[in-house]
Order: sequence, then C-alpha cells, then structure tokens
Amino acid sequence: MVGGARVITCESTGNVSIGGSTTTYKLDVGGTINCANLYRSGTIVDIPLVSGITTIGTGQASKALTLDASRNAINIASLACDTIIANSTTNILNINPTTLQIKGVALTATATQLNVLNGFTGTTANLNVLSGTTTTSADLTKLAGITATAAELNYLDLTTGAGTAENSKALVLNSTGGISGITTLSTTGSITVGGDINGFLAYGNQSAITSVGSLTELGINATPADEYFSITGSGADYLDASYTRMLTFRGSNATPVQFQIEVNNGTNATSTNATWIGNYSANDIRFGTNQTTRMTLTNTGRLGISTATPSAPLHVNASYID
Repeated sequence: MVGGARVITCESTGNVSIGGSTTTYKLDVGGTINCANLYRSGTIVDIPLVSGITTIGTGQASKALTLDASRNAINIASLACDTIIANSTTNILNINPTTLQIKGVALTATATQLNVLNGFTGTTANLNVLSGTTTTSADLTKLAGITATAAELNYLDLTTGAGTAENSKALVLNSTGGISGITTLSTTGSITVGGDINGFLAYGNQSAITSVGSLTELGINATPADEYFSITGSGADYLDASYTRMLTFRGSNATPVQFQIEVNNGTNATSTNATWIGNYSANDIRFGTNQTTRMTLTNTGRLGISTATPSAPLHVNASYID
C-alpha cells in the first residue's frame, strides 16, 4: 500500500497485479510498461515491428505484415519466396501490376498468349530450334490452324533447295515454277503439257491414250533423223515369219479388215529380203484419186484398172490406151 492505495497485489496463486486489483494473469499491469527489452519464452520480442501499424491488411515500411478480416494484404512492394503452397485447388495467384518479371527479365506476353503453351509436350531441345531465329509473333501467328505433324513438316526440310526433287521429301518448285530430278511419275488422270517434252516419251500397260497433242517428230524405238515418223524393230519382237510387223490398221468390227506393213528382219545385202504391204485379212486393196477408186487388187490376185471387179488377172476397163 502507498498513501492508502494498493500498488502491488500478490495472490496465493502466485499472480501479481501492479497498479490494479486484477490478478487474472501471472502479471497484470494497470498502466504503461517501460523496458529496454521484452522477452517471451526466452526470445526477445521486437515491439517496433508491430507498434504504429495504422491499417490492418496494408503493408507498411519496417512493420510486420498483418492480414485483414478476409486474410488479404495489399500495398506490398515486392515478394520473394522459395515455395508457394496452395492448400486447395481453388487458390489463384492473382498478380495485377503491369510488369511481371522472372529472374529479372520482364514478361511482355499476356496470360492468353502464355496459355497457348498449355498442354505443350515439347522439350527444351524442341524449343531451342527457334533459338537465333528472327521470327516475330506475327510470323508465329501464321502457324495457327496448322494440323500437320512434325514428321509431315519435315518433308519440307530440303537439302538441295527448291526446284530439285529429293527422296522422301515434298516437291517444291523453283522461282520459275520448275522441278527437276524426278525419277518416275505415275498418275491416274491426265497430264497436260503446255510446252515441249524433251527426251523420250514411252508408255507401258496404257490402254486408253486418246491424244499426245501436236508433235514435231515421233520415233518408236528410234530417234527421227531426217523424217517425221520413224519406227525401228526390236530383235525378234512382233515377227511374222521373218518379217517384222511395223504397222497394222484394223477396223472396229469383231472380224475386221486388217491392213499391214512389214519389213524383213534380215540384212539388206540379201536382195530377196523385202518389205510387204497389203491386207493381212482376205480382202481387196483399192487405190484411188479424187475420192474415187481407180485400181483394185482383189483378194484372189486379180488387178482391175477402172473396175472394181476384174474378170482376168489384169483387167483394164478402157476403150483405148493413151
């Protein structure tokens, strides 16, 4: 007691009250405590960090960070952490500043642009393919809608460049629309040629060639030298006895008239080796001028001049000979 007033109260429980009568705690102080240091469980308490906080939930310089009633905190200049732990799938990291940096480098991409990478399964090696390119975002936008696989796009990875065919690669025309180096070409439709075909034009197992267009020269198993149309036999192919069938004309009937030109397959040093022109079928041969028959050689060997029905080995139907 001091001056009739209670100053310190000690209870049998060991609780002490200074400046008051309440002894709920081990030490109750009814006024201000002034001390150099305050310890709790042997650890000093840094009072200035919590002293002077003006608004709960708002960051202040050199003060402890407090959360508001909704557990939010604002006005934080920067935040560094080793690990972000989310305690539910609904937690969202919402960063509103205009600039976001990763390892000191500012990001200029939007969240929508970054979401393009969602589900990307490429490796860093795949991404490093773009290293050193001058590709812009506008260039990359051109890739939108492409459904080709990496293997399909690799068909365009040419060694010799445009204009030359390469094995297992796409055909890419040169600046003049040309391509070279094709070994074979097979089509199920038509091939239209606007210019010349250089070299040899061959065919095999083609049953419906309707036109080859306008030709300057044509050689079959031959190269025309001083003629428009040249045919050369090939060994023992298409032989009729010792004669090579060079040309055959047939009608469209089921049992057609057949006209044929043959050349002996032997040497020209043998005088009896000859050419043969005539009907392979048992039909007459007629010769004419001005769309009129002038001479007829029948299938029985009779020759008629000015008559189609000779009655003798040589039948001249004229009243005089000029």
